[in-house]
Amino acid sequence: MALDPVLLRSFLAVARAGSVSAAAAGLHRSQPAVSAQIRRLEQAIGEPLFVRGARGVRLTDVGERLRPHAEALERVLQGVAALVDEARSLGAGRLAIAASTTIALYWLPLRLVDYQRAHPGVRVRVLTRNSAEAVAALAAGEVDVALVEGLSDAWRSLPHGVYEAHGVHDDEIVLVVAPSHPLAGRGSVDARDLDALDVVWREVGSGTRDVVQSVLDALEVRPTVRLELTEPEAMKRAVRSGIGAAFLSRVAVADEVAAGTLIALPCRHPGLRRSFTILAPVADLASRATRAFAVVAARAPGTR
Repeated sequence: MALDPVLLRSFLAVARAGSVSAAAAGLHRSQPAVSAQIRRLEQAIGEPLFVRGARGVRLTDVGERLRPHAEALERVLQGVAALVDEARSLGAGRLAIAASTTIALYWLPLRLVDYQRAHPGVRVRVLTRNSAEAVAALAAGEVDVALVEGLSDAWRSLPHGVYEAHGVHDDEIVLVVAPSHPLAGRGSVDARDLDALDVVWREVGSGTRDVVQSVLDALEVRPTVRLELTEPEAMKRAVRSGIGAAFLSRVAVADEVAAGTLIALPCRHPGLRRSFTILAPVADLASRATRAFAVVAARAPGTR
């Protein structure tokens, strides 16, 4: 038997006030309306809940036994209401993000600082993956958001109409060399002139590798792969050692370029520009925490 919580609320109000009229005033209802609710509850239970007297009402034995259960339900409903209020205000919650390596290391941290300052009650967890793995984590429901580098065949695995993609940053892939490298003195390079160039390469599934590989394959350019590494930091160390050049995001080498320890050479090919992209459920399916993060991701750090 299902009981209307509204009836139990009126029951508690009468039990606490000791009279129907006082309870009605506290509930901002008419006395006949509250009396009718008590009668409905008594009919549903099959027993009287109050003994009426000249000085008000008191609980019957069944009423006394019902009261703690009604109060327990009241606490549950109050907890639900508090949870809803927190969710609406983002006072609490969780957000799981799968981000490709370059984005997680160099682009995302300052955005997360802004997000946490705006929503300190939301607990954020970041998984660092390559782009293909980030998309797979989103498709498997392991995360709420994926941040990837440019277009990828992996996107096609996502159900149509369930997820949407938005660009959040225009990125450039540059050829990174040590200051002692023969190409270091050039202002830029042509991708067609890089055949047989010694390079440090990213792993299969990397968004950066996918973009570069597509461009070089179309030009029939075949660099010589000296090392294949999964971390941009390791790649930069290898490049500084002089073993070869590397294709990396400009955001990944900004500090080293500023310090003069690496040289970033633009490649004259439009295919080496891309967009960092957020993949998330469509608005109707996304949590408030996810929607709030999408807003933060779309703007420059430190702005509102």
